Amino acid sequence: MVFDVTGYFVGDGSGATFFGIDASRVLDSRFANGLAGPFAANGVRALQATGRGAVPLDAVAVTGGLAVVGPTGAGWLIVGPGGSPLGSTSSINVPRGDIRANGFTSRTSGNGVLSMVYVGPKGTAANVVLDVTGYFR
Repeated sequence: MVFDVTGYFVGDGSGATFFGIDASRVLDSRFANGLAGPFAANGVRALQATGRGAVPLDAVAVTGGLAVVGPTGAGWLIVGPGGSPLGSTSSINVPRGDIRANGFTSRTSGNGVLSMVYVGPKGTAANVVLDVTGYFR
């Protein structure tokens, strides 16, 4: 078992407030929604997460569903705030040729960007789908 901690909630009301929304597909690389084309292995890509769907520009984090579709090699996807080192904690792991989905929550950069990297063998790629179901403000 692996358990990665990527955030926490405070009980005193000093943190951000969560707002649930109807699911909004802000990324589907198969159809050039948000970003076009498969994610080449080990290349960081940036997605504007705020100001799209029902996510306001001043959101500081987003939550939703994430899917990796048809990777040509086994690997994992890391999601984090744009402009920050993404580290090595995977958001989703996927075997070659499969489709895997997982829930996620990530803060965004100061300008509302999420960065993502598909980590896999050299020369491989994967499509990514991201549906936002809520945000923090």
